[in-house]
Amino acid sequence: MRRPTAMTEKTPSTDRFCDFAVSEQRLPPFSFQAAFSVAWRVLGQHYWLLVGAGIAYLGVGNLADLFGVLLGRFVWEGYLIEPFENGRLEVTSTSLLNLLSSLFLMPALQAGFLYLGLLAVRCQAPGFSKLLRGFGSYWVLVRVNLLRLLILAIPGVLLAAGLGVGYLIGSPAGDPSQGGTTALFLVGPPALILWIYLYARLSFAALLIIDPLSHVSSARAALRASASVTRPVAWRLAAVLCAVPVLVLLSFACFFLPAFLLGVPLSCVVLPATYEMVRSQIRAAEAEA
Repeated sequence: MRRPTAMTEKTPSTDRFCDFAVSEQRLPPFSFQAAFSVAWRVLGQHYWLLVGAGIAYLGVGNLADLFGVLLGRFVWEGYLIEPFENGRLEVTSTSLLNLLSSLFLMPALQAGFLYLGLLAVRCQAPGFSKLLRGFGSYWVLVRVNLLRLLILAIPGVLLAAGLGVGYLIGSPAGDPSQGGTTALFLVGPPALILWIYLYARLSFAALLIIDPLSHVSSARAALRASASVTRPVAWRLAAVLCAVPVLVLLSFACFFLPAFLLGVPLSCVVLPATYEMVRSQIRAAEAEA
């Protein structure tokens, strides 16, 4: 059962710069432009806090690489430099630790990162300690991540099946690689589009778990609720999620800005801002009905 959150955490700030987010009615309707407009305003109000949180997030997330290098250097020698030695796929210490980190560390850490952004959008005094909020629902977030990975693997399975069929069709003609290439061009784009769509539909699951105003407390319920809430806005939400990495690449290519100065702090608030706008629209529609 979710523990009640302190009333001070639910009380909006009276900061004059946050008046657009004091109440749900003041949030604009969700759109691509509105998502980034709100995110930019929040980023401007809490820029250095979000930059610091982004650096901490990236630093902890990259600990697996550091430990992997140390293990490869002193404990697990021989497999760090040549993972395909003798034509075989060798498991390196770095890749193993990265896998474990992505499954058992990053879900809770990412949830805390988004929770800090959600508090910033709601003007509820975010702080570095909020980065640990995800560990309060650790196992639920781990299950959410595992179930989401299984769902997101569906396009990959379809792509692999398409490639297999292409190779089989090309084999009688004596050119299986040509059949595989043709299948890749035919099946690849639909599989990618399906992956982006599923990713957008499931993107609110972690926020629904850690949001104190949400009543969702299980992994399956969070995934179902996310799919339900995002159904009317799935493609617009997909456009927002795809735009963030594009902005990171453009900022680096055009202005040589590293990710922790723009892309990571922006990603901390874009999804929570979108989440807040979408949920407020749904609640307003339910109230009118």
